[in-house]
Amino acid sequence: MRRIDLFVLLAITGLTGCSRQLPPGRVAAWQPGQPLAGAQLTLYYDPAAPGAILAAEAGLTAELLIVRAPQPPVRTELPMTNKNGVWRARHLLPAEGQFFLLRFYSGEKEDNNGGRYWESIIYGREMRPARGAHLQKSLLLQQGGIEGFSWRQEPGEAETELEAELAIYPDNLEAKTALWDLLLRRYPLASTRTRVRNELRQVYESAGGDEEILAALLPFFFRTGQEYIARQIVAESVALLPRGPVAAAARRWEIGQENDAIKKASLIEAYNAEFPQRALPAQQP
Repeated sequence: MRRIDLFVLLAITGLTGCSRQLPPGRVAAWQPGQPLAGAQLTLYYDPAAPGAILAAEAGLTAELLIVRAPQPPVRTELPMTNKNGVWRARHLLPAEGQFFLLRFYSGEKEDNNGGRYWESIIYGREMRPARGAHLQKSLLLQQGGIEGFSWRQEPGEAETELEAELAIYPDNLEAKTALWDLLLRRYPLASTRTRVRNELRQVYESAGGDEEILAALLPFFFRTGQEYIARQIVAESVALLPRGPVAAAARRWEIGQENDAIKKASLIEAYNAEFPQRALPAQQP
């Protein structure tokens, strides 16, 4: 029994002793390795690692961009302290956090991992990726960054992230419609429209007349050649709720189809007056 206790003690001591927090050669890392929403996160930067741009600096700051949709992202600067040659900082992640990007700087010098930044999904209960984490990463990969973090645009990777989101949260309608949108843009083929039509029909039949769901589905009936169904949904919904979600979605679709900038601006102004809770940004000249 004593030998087992001694083995456990040595194992714990060994882990503690070698926990320089960064694997050999890594410029940056964090603990826990799977960041937990609402929990403490510790960031590390090793100026002695190969490839470290801020190797000779006297002071470092870590900058985190935390995505937490539907709320705006949080951008936080964290002054770091040097201990045993490694810079570190601690931060409490928001409970609604989903995904983060990370970079480091000192004065005018910046280390952004070669323009790719360091990144991580944030995890929730049962150590599963937080709901919407893969979705938000996909959206960033499609739009090429956010809030001053210019990121890579990778449609293929964005598609994979949406598939990952739906594998964990198959009921995430926002992820489902984002995937349809991406597929229709990437693969403008009859087979793509057929796939989206089939999946669209399944979601529509299970919607039970939910206005928010119908509003989210409406554009895809138009985009897959099923305008007659879209018009039927609009007619029935607007008769019951003239200023409801479907009515607003129908008007947004109309605005999106207008190519004349002056007319579009006028349509947006009228829409915002009628649907102030779902307002669109004003058309830029």
